Amino acid sequence: MYRQMKTPQLGRSVLVIMDGAPGYLEAFRVSISRIPEISRKFFTLFCCCPTYYWEHGGADSPGVLQEIEAVWAAKESESDHARHCLDQARAILHNAGVPDSHILSKISAKKDSLMAATMSELGQSQYSGVIISRYRHDIINRLHRKGITDVFRSLPKVEVLTLAPRN
Repeated sequence: MYRQMKTPQLGRSVLVIMDGAPGYLEAFRVSISRIPEISRKFFTLFCCCPTYYWEHGGADSPGVLQEIEAVWAAKESESDHARHCLDQARAILHNAGVPDSHILSKISAKKDSLMAATMSELGQSQYSGVIISRYRHDIINRLHRKGITDVFRSLPKVEVLTLAPRN
């Protein structure tokens, strides 16, 4: 059972922080069904796949070439998983009545953490609401201005809907 007391008024432009946690998409589907006038809202589905930084001394030994291939395969696998999650979330929104023209998907590879990528995205666009997994305490606390240093940060005022995915 999912517990969501009252769905916050997310406004017209909603940032959805994607999460690979088990049950996230089901919690997203249930929560989306409770949002009023959903077909009039605009959603940005957002994933963070940080760039892998590594270097080697330039040797072309078989071990180095295998390492290069392993890093490349890991990056491709993570990107494929992110795209798959975005596609599933897009389908959930579409089935709830959101037109395709109101759904944007973004994958950030520029930041090294979901926190940094999320704060950067919130600073670049005008969002009125954020949907996020309850397991992302650091981001939720920052959005609710609960940290000591958050008093000094420039943070957009957004409504936050936290999802409670089952494990």
